[in-house]
Amino acid sequence: MYCLQLNILNNEICAKAFPQMLKGTAFQFYITITTNQVIVPTFVQLCDIARSYFETDEWKRARLTELNSTTLKKVISNNPTMSLKDCVDLLVNKLQQLQLGLAAPFRTNSLLH
Repeated sequence: MYCLQLNILNNEICAKAFPQMLKGTAFQFYITITTNQVIVPTFVQLCDIARSYFETDEWKRARLTELNSTTLKKVISNNPTMSLKDCVDLLVNKLQQLQLGLAAPFRTNSLLH
């Protein structure tokens, strides 16, 4: 998605940049799916393959469960030396991060209100 954020619309360039955006298990998965391939998948295909592999229904349910159990009280308890403002900032960042892992209907800002 970095290519789209940078307004790079050339699919070939994005496909070549794709592995540079990965680390750990995601990078190993990329190596596995592209090794010995005569034709490297397009950027969109790479994104779809990775999303299908990593973002399973179980994974999405786990993100929703984590989102539902993330509270300001827990953030404060886990970060006793942080100010209330910093805890609220941390909470908002965490909720936004978790929201990206939810199924599409739950990725709206109204979910966080």
